[in-house]
Amino acid sequence: MRDRTPGVHDAPPPAPNLSPEQVWRQLGKASFLVLSQVNPAGEPRSSGVIYKTMGRRLYVATAPDSWKARHIAARPDVAVTVRERRGGILSLLEPIPPATVTFHATAIVHPAGSMELPPELPPELRPLLPQTGRTPAPSSRSSRRATS
Repeated sequence: MRDRTPGVHDAPPPAPNLSPEQVWRQLGKASFLVLSQVNPAGEPRSSGVIYKTMGRRLYVATAPDSWKARHIAARPDVAVTVRERRGGILSLLEPIPPATVTFHATAIVHPAGSMELPPELPPELRPLLPQTGRTPAPSSRSSRRATS
């Protein structure tokens, strides 16, 4: 029998236990996530962002004066949710809701121009840069800086 006391809810089913390797493998397959944070006034905010993984880090580019950068710089604790498509061919017959990978993290906002990027930016990170920042510098010896 379930407890129907007002304010008491049934516990959600337990999440499957995924290894860190399984989580990072899934993160490497996707490119869109929902980044949630709390602004300085304590109000929750979420935004969809395009990301890339390198090693065991997620990279996102945003304008340095955006509300997202300002809020995360003030309160770096974030929640990340990535959708995982499921259902295979059966999803063509019957819509199947996506599964999600969700976890908490600490975000770091690097001030514009503060990150030293290698002259040859790894191809995985090029899509995160504005169009003007995607081409290599004329000299292979000059260094470029991120504008995130």
